[in-house]
Amino acid sequence: MTGKLAEPIVHAAARKCPSRYKVDILVMPVDVAALATLESISSYLKHRIQPKDYDLIMVSGAVQGSMRKVEEAVGIKLVKGPKHAVDIPTLLSICDPAELSPDIPADILLGHKLRKSVKATLKKIETSIASKPHITIGETFVPVTPPPIRVMSEVTDAHLLTEEKLLSTIRKRIEDGADIISLGFQPGVANPEKVKHSVRLIKKEYDFPLAVDSVIPEEIIAGAKAGADMIMSLEAGNIKKVADKTQQTPAVVIPYDSEEQFFARTVKDKLRLLERNIKTALKHNIKKIIADPVLNPINFSGTTGTFQSLTAYHSMRKRSSQYPSS
Repeated sequence: MTGKLAEPIVHAAARKCPSRYKVDILVMPVDVAALATLESISSYLKHRIQPKDYDLIMVSGAVQGSMRKVEEAVGIKLVKGPKHAVDIPTLLSICDPAELSPDIPADILLGHKLRKSVKATLKKIETSIASKPHITIGETFVPVTPPPIRVMSEVTDAHLLTEEKLLSTIRKRIEDGADIISLGFQPGVANPEKVKHSVRLIKKEYDFPLAVDSVIPEEIIAGAKAGADMIMSLEAGNIKKVADKTQQTPAVVIPYDSEEQFFARTVKDKLRLLERNIKTALKHNIKKIIADPVLNPINFSGTTGTFQSLTAYHSMRKRSSQYPSS
């Protein structure tokens, strides 16, 4: 049983349920089922079904209150399913719905089983990446078309951190689930020795994908030579200067021209400059490319707002589908 807004999602979920179940979908005359009261649920069911019609009724796990009173009123077992309808097929594939509770949402009651199932699904996805278009960052496969989505965590102002603090920060990011770590340094001030030292320090301690985020050519080259697994950010003003030293290193290309001090903000400018920069990179034998239209800050508005930059990502994906996006 669901509400009007979630009906399409629940229908899609029902089509994926194990075939041993016959599933009907009851749609209450409310937008959001989670906001329905126990009284309204009882009234709706009593006027539409008979006890012999169903063995069990599942409501959203987000509904407040116990379903026991509703169960007594309608004469059919009622249980709480997961809070999110997309989890229904997984839930029904790992348990008997009769085991569910009228009081506790299924994703809480069976959290361990659900996590185990999700981990198995993720493992299956991971093993399939090698046979699909991808690039490799260190030992990590990054698919051109997700899933999975890789999470990169940036350590900003790395030049200000002591060795101990830098390593402890990296360790924490890895433990928190990052797939790739990125190092950011002082903007506008070249410090290639610090970049080289930081990269070597981290790579000695952790066998983990590491990126250097800089537009300064000397820092990009220093990072690549020191063993960085990815470089950021290639743009119109630095590609030619770093190409000879970075051709074998995966690179993120952005819609920026440092020589003109121009950072694209509109969708049109982002696509135009990004595609031009990618062509320049390819011309200089940089082939392991990740296209990054760059997500604008959320406080930007109008033609340079967040929605517009998301549109640029969508458009870039359609126009240059051979590159992963950052």
